Amino acid sequence: MPSYVTAKRIEETIERLGRARVRGTLLDFLILKRALKLKNEDALPLKKTEPALIQAVNEYLSTQKPASTSISIKNFNFFNPIKSEHKTKGYNTNDYYSNGFPDTIGGGTFAGIIDVKTLGVRHASLSQDYLSHLGDIVTTDKSRQLPRIDDVALWYYRDHDLDKYVSSKTPLEAIEFIIEDYKTDGNITDEEVETLFQRVEATEYTDFSWVTAEVADPQIYLPPRGARAQSTPPQTTAPTPTSPTPLSVPTAPSSPVSCSFDLVVALAARGFVILSGPSGTGKSRGGLQLAGALKIQLDDQELLAFVPVGADWTDTRHILGYRNPFGPPRQVGGVETHETYQLEEPLRLLLRAAHPQREHIPHLLLLDEMNLSHVERYFSPFLSLMESGRTEEGQGVPLISADNIALISDVLEHVEPGSSEAEAAQHLKTAGRGLTLPPNVFIIGTINVDETTYMFSPKVLDRAQVIEILSVPPKVYLDPSHTETELTLSGAAALAVLRPLAPTSLKTRPNQAFLTRAQELGFPDHWASDVSKTVEYVLQKAYEVLEQVGFAFGYRLVNEVFAYLEVWILAQKEQCDETGQALSTDGWHDALDKVFSQKVLPKIHGNRRQLNDSLTKLETFLRGLSTQGVPNLGTPDPMPVSRQKLERMNRRLNATGYTTFVE
Repeated sequence: MPSYVTAKRIEETIERLGRARVRGTLLDFLILKRALKLKNEDALPLKKTEPALIQAVNEYLSTQKPASTSISIKNFNFFNPIKSEHKTKGYNTNDYYSNGFPDTIGGGTFAGIIDVKTLGVRHASLSQDYLSHLGDIVTTDKSRQLPRIDDVALWYYRDHDLDKYVSSKTPLEAIEFIIEDYKTDGNITDEEVETLFQRVEATEYTDFSWVTAEVADPQIYLPPRGARAQSTPPQTTAPTPTSPTPLSVPTAPSSPVSCSFDLVVALAARGFVILSGPSGTGKSRGGLQLAGALKIQLDDQELLAFVPVGADWTDTRHILGYRNPFGPPRQVGGVETHETYQLEEPLRLLLRAAHPQREHIPHLLLLDEMNLSHVERYFSPFLSLMESGRTEEGQGVPLISADNIALISDVLEHVEPGSSEAEAAQHLKTAGRGLTLPPNVFIIGTINVDETTYMFSPKVLDRAQVIEILSVPPKVYLDPSHTETELTLSGAAALAVLRPLAPTSLKTRPNQAFLTRAQELGFPDHWASDVSKTVEYVLQKAYEVLEQVGFAFGYRLVNEVFAYLEVWILAQKEQCDETGQALSTDGWHDALDKVFSQKVLPKIHGNRRQLNDSLTKLETFLRGLSTQGVPNLGTPDPMPVSRQKLERMNRRLNATGYTTFVE
């Protein structure tokens, strides 16, 4: 007689695993172990067409009945019970083969546990000393218990017939045999069990109430996606799944994850943002929060590449990859060749962004610790293209030549057929084009300043929006009444603002473009005119001060200041529309203050003799704006961010004889 785990027992399993003292990435480790057994090799290719990976992911995560080995599936078809209390409720999308698992398995959580190497395509294997690091998967929350090995085994066998165990054994003997077979099937060692799991609760297995004659319906035991499992009664029917919509037309509900208003506006205005500040102030977190909000909003796991910069980066190969004549063998026209192309994660992101069906999706390249190496050495092609502006498809100087794109297309068609990268490369190859910098790629770099890093040149700072993140005093941080004051945007509003960057038009003056944009968005004409006049006045006075010490700025900076304000009013409108509030013109001087700090002040650097009293003059000018009859700047201190930054730069100039924007 068939015997399957009951829906009630699986529900209990999900509840306990969701509260377990272990990271949600435990299942990724178990998936790798199972896939290595299926592959019968020491390394697993990290590509979404790898049969062993497909089968292992489906066995552990599939929500179908029974678990399917097909990769033609609907959205949210994977469920990780250990993450059932997370914001995602444990659900993952069908991109998990290509991005979810490969990104997680190569992340910092598995440092010392899993090695990821590129051999034509990335391969994952166990580190030589992985057992000594395996405990890192366990969290430090002592109020929780380790996951139970019987829970994991029953989850793995949730749609398997267990009759051979229950027909001739006691309940306790049956679960012990199930666990032993699970260890064999899952490639789990006794040492791994000792580190990651707690043993069976014998008192729970006094009868066979946990088995039934039919396979449990996932719609019964899986928690709803709209609320946390522990606070919502189990639903007996699941919502009817809708057909997936094109990613360029998002229909998902507004993301519950908020992101930085200032970061989104700066990215949308320039496309390249540098986050500067002391270590531990949350620079990387800001970029990751934005990526998380967009991923949820778009139901897309392919829009981020998080890349730690190495101190040995002396050329572009770590970003754009390189030809390699000594790759694994492949057949080309009946002839064996070893020539391949080393594909790095930033290049993969650029290819995905260039895919015709993804051209309206913002893609984020996050370069962590960007100044551990000389930025100009590995990032120079991007700096040049930022100078000349983004271009329409097929125009402009390519980052990757047409010849290299042809090779990349051939390699991807061999190792990753059907992937977004392979399809994009094939599209470019067919058109005979190279890969330019897509206008829907937004770059975020984080930097620290210490003895291990390199100072940025004015060329780099001039091409970026530089946002300084200040540290918070411990007394303020630990004060229970302290709350974050940073403005935020929802994922939906961020998506509306982060539109593909258009080439800068030289036919329209930036102030006139701002007035036209403000009128289109419904802002009062007289208000927009006052803002334009004030910006012109502030920039002109700053120019007059800085010109005297050799830091006069050109038309590009003026264009970028007005472009920032254009994006700012768009973000304001999106936020007001989302909350149902009336269109607000408040706070525009804060936007001017921030863009002045991000674009004008980073140009200033030098010694006391070179700068003379220019910092004091500029600070005095900003402090006295409210008394100079400037429209709409009647507040006592209208530009505090820029003024306080000038004060700090001036203090450092007087103390050390030299100053620069980046501290």
